[in-house]
Amino acid sequence: MVLKLVDENLDIPDLNNVEYLDIELAADNLEVDLQDIGTDTNNVMVDANDSYDFKVLNADAVDAITVKDAGNETATINAMADQSTVALENSEDLVVTMKSGSDNELTVSVSAVTDADIALDTNVDDLTLSSIGSNPNVIANITANSATTVELTGTQDLEIEEVFGAGGLAKVKTLSGGAADGDLTLTLDGTKLESVVLGDGGDDLTIDDVLDADAVVSTGDGNDDITINRMVNSGTVNAGAGADDIILNDPLAIGEKIDGGAGSNDEITLNAAVTAGTVTNIETVNIAAGVSVDFDKFTGETDVNIMTTGQVTVNKLVTSQVDTIANASLVITDMVSGAAASFDAAGSLTIDSNDASLTDLTVEMKTGSTLTLNAAGGNDAVTDVTLTSAGNLTLAGAHVAALKDVDASGVNGTMTVTATDFVALTAYEGAAGIDTVEVAGATGTRNIDLNNGDDSFKSVATGGTLIVNGGAGKDTFELNAGAAGETNIINVTALSDMKVTAIADQAALGAALQAGAYELVTGFKTAKDEFNMDDMGLTNISGVVTSVAAAYTQLATNDVVILNENGSNLDNNTGDGHTDDFYVIVDAAGDHSSVGIFKIDSLAIAAADIDIV
Repeated sequence: MVLKLVDENLDIPDLNNVEYLDIELAADNLEVDLQDIGTDTNNVMVDANDSYDFKVLNADAVDAITVKDAGNETATINAMADQSTVALENSEDLVVTMKSGSDNELTVSVSAVTDADIALDTNVDDLTLSSIGSNPNVIANITANSATTVELTGTQDLEIEEVFGAGGLAKVKTLSGGAADGDLTLTLDGTKLESVVLGDGGDDLTIDDVLDADAVVSTGDGNDDITINRMVNSGTVNAGAGADDIILNDPLAIGEKIDGGAGSNDEITLNAAVTAGTVTNIETVNIAAGVSVDFDKFTGETDVNIMTTGQVTVNKLVTSQVDTIANASLVITDMVSGAAASFDAAGSLTIDSNDASLTDLTVEMKTGSTLTLNAAGGNDAVTDVTLTSAGNLTLAGAHVAALKDVDASGVNGTMTVTATDFVALTAYEGAAGIDTVEVAGATGTRNIDLNNGDDSFKSVATGGTLIVNGGAGKDTFELNAGAAGETNIINVTALSDMKVTAIADQAALGAALQAGAYELVTGFKTAKDEFNMDDMGLTNISGVVTSVAAAYTQLATNDVVILNENGSNLDNNTGDGHTDDFYVIVDAAGDHSSVGIFKIDSLAIAAADIDIV
């Protein structure tokens, strides 16, 4: 039955064989009294036409009342029966009083609401909110001061701005949303909350303050977003199945647990410390603040990201790759297992280690970055570092002095070491571009392969044997002439390991010297240091000659010629004022077409210092 254009109060009589009554209002502030409606009618709908406030009296006479198109007008429903339903359709303002019953249960369904305000009296103990319709629903305010249980159902997304556990929902102990199929957006805040269970949608849950001790919060299946501003006191947050995102803004305490649930793409962002409690079934850990994180409290993590420039301290670091933003700073106090850690850095990175088991670092870095290594305590054991980059890198920090093996062969640009000299270094593999390396120390044999580029090598070592391969490019070797106990071996395996110049005649050779077309060696000690060229297939070394003409002539019969300036300045165009330099000229092809030249700056060299067999 439909009653149209109603413009006066209604006292509905006993309606026989009428199951559904539709009342369309045409005036404001009307009252509809259902006291005498009878038992055949179970459902009444009041259509307010977006214009009219109204009241329904004696609503306990029917099972369900629908408020349609009330907009922002107020619908007041009095004396609802226990276990009855009020449906809001495009209606934002509802006031309900309910008769006390055995269960004091009320269901409110919402459809097409964007800012609903629902006020219920104190007889409502158990409230069910059902979200339906074709668009997400938003309830701004709920007053249900006696409700201890709230159930969420329905197929449509629902956002409730009223905070569960506070305000009009302060007495809620149980929030049950397992039957909700839509996405839920909710906030929890209150010590009375004991159990929160959500459905299988992609829920957005915020925990703003301490809940009941030992409370359990479960967001069910779906790709949930959970923000924890205050962790459940001694309780558990379980994200269920799905790819969940969790933000932790409150340190975990003993007995507290975060469980990512089933699935393989769960992610937690840490803005607070995790040194107690447990975090399980979380695959990705983002550390977004300078806090301490003990990975001994985690299980299931496969990816760690450092997303802050604040200093992060980690214990039991996983050995899988760690990604870092530019200028990240990390203190490693212990590894979970193994001796290696791998990093992918979007920029400069500082690592301070205090772990006796961590010996190997592998770091991929953005071009222009600096890796700074320091010791965080007395247990720093890092000795081997492997670096890769598409461009230029710098290695710095006090702990560089303790490194034994550095591999920069994966660096496509330059490699510069600006820290304390390599004191413990035993092996160095250079970058594709320019390497700038300084070595100190006094014992052992060390192999330095500078690879390509116009490299700069310096030794301040006082002992041991340094074997240096400059590789292609125009290199500079600064040896420690004052270290009687040090032996330097410059290793040359091919003509390309030297500065190569094409010469057609004696004049071309002289021009090459004038142009500085050589690799420079300073601090060379004859009878102590040497050139090792025994892999080049060379024959014959000349005696010392003292003119360019003589040197060119000697190249006809010798693959290696030693030239002494003998008072002349053969490379004066370079600004070198010395007249006592020696040159080692190598003609590997035997036809003068290409020669490689080393200049021994102001120091002598003899044929015995050059090994060709």
